[in-house]
Amino acid sequence: MTWQWRIVGLMTWVDVWVGKAIYKILLFFGFLHQCSELSAGILVIRLDHKIGDMVCFSDFLKQLRQNYPQKNITLILHSSMTGLYAACPYVDEQISFEWGRSLPLSLIGRLGRVILFIRRAHVCRNWDLAISSRFDEDFYAPFVAYMSGARERIGFQSSSTPRKQALMLGSDSLFTRTILAGTVCHEVHNNLHILREVIHSATLLREPQLETWVMPDDSISAEEILRTAGVDSTKPMIGIGFGAYDAKRVWPGERYAELIDVISARYGQRHLQFLLLGTAKESPSGDYLVSKLGSNAKVFNLAGLTTIGQCASVVSKTKLFIGNDSGLLHLAAASGCSCIEISCHPVTGDLSHSNSPLRFGPFCKNAWVLQPERSVAPCTDCCREKVAHCIREVQVDSVINAVQSYLDANFTVSAQRDAL
Repeated sequence: MTWQWRIVGLMTWVDVWVGKAIYKILLFFGFLHQCSELSAGILVIRLDHKIGDMVCFSDFLKQLRQNYPQKNITLILHSSMTGLYAACPYVDEQISFEWGRSLPLSLIGRLGRVILFIRRAHVCRNWDLAISSRFDEDFYAPFVAYMSGARERIGFQSSSTPRKQALMLGSDSLFTRTILAGTVCHEVHNNLHILREVIHSATLLREPQLETWVMPDDSISAEEILRTAGVDSTKPMIGIGFGAYDAKRVWPGERYAELIDVISARYGQRHLQFLLLGTAKESPSGDYLVSKLGSNAKVFNLAGLTTIGQCASVVSKTKLFIGNDSGLLHLAAASGCSCIEISCHPVTGDLSHSNSPLRFGPFCKNAWVLQPERSVAPCTDCCREKVAHCIREVQVDSVINAVQSYLDANFTVSAQRDAL
């Protein structure tokens, strides 16, 4: 446990007990009050600001709706994720909350930020239930749940991971019931684990399947973006997610260039098109790939040209997605694409780590995960560097073999069908 963890844990512990006292005072003087005596339904609080976490959460809402078809369901989400969930059919109301992203700076003034949000968004209602389904630490959701007025408040125990136990000191008392974590599993299954506790049954849940939802305007805009870039929608497209939230998860650009060059040469008759997808910050790296490959491959840099909704629409048009551990990888998996992940997490690493493919790998039928066989010193149970380090152990040939496995199995069949 680091000294930074101890400081954040102490800040959380103080906010828990001070927050409880302030909440009761505010209720007593009428600064906060429940907006209705009628049941407000179910409140779901999911404040992740990363695309991958929120994509893995999609099945939770679908199965919650299937088990409570008549209940009003309200979702509180980070404001940066509203585009991803704008067309979600499983909730009746969405409320966005901008809590910030920088820790521990965002914890300064946390109580004031939560109280103002609760008051301005009229969140304090007569909820039957409030659910915080995040398995790892969540510095705001327990406080929002407590001040929402919900009669029952459910979340994972702070002892779920050593890190969470240190950072979320005292936060279990903000819930009326906490769920003990089971064995290490994918985040999709973690979400369903807490849902089983909510509905008190495991038999009512179906096999999980992730979804993405695209607004009609986003689909139209995505088509226009592809046309403007010169992409031929009648030819096969392969998505390339060459960026990631952390630099240690980014496979070197020159290796992506070599990969695309080799695949284009071997499958030139298939007219493959490679779509480089990412944020505006990653656009210069995309330009580098395009210039390095020249006319050897049909590569289109779309990084920074799409919103989340438009990107989801573009990704859904690809049949294969190759990329780092990123939100785009999860978008592709949820869209039904076959996925090849290039991971920084070693095979011998900690299975419970947030970079572990066991917890956050692509959740789809056809997936290949390529990892370093072991960590590179000074790393041990995970990659701890701030730059591409352990991920460099994943060789280009390994990725080429995975791509060929997909193309040989799928494009040969397509070619035979076209010949007929």
